[in-house]
Amino acid sequence: NIFIYILSIIYLSVCVMNKIFAKRTLNKIGNYSFVTSETHNF
Repeated sequence: NIFIYILSIIYLSVCVMNKIFAKRTLNKIGNYSFVTSETHNF
């Protein structure tokens, strides 16, 4: 039971890390596209 509990905690932490990483990458891509569109407008 303890082993399953530890596995579930690791799984949840990995899911949270993936969500945070995905958000950061999406923000970076969004900022990059925004900058490129701004330069194209100029």
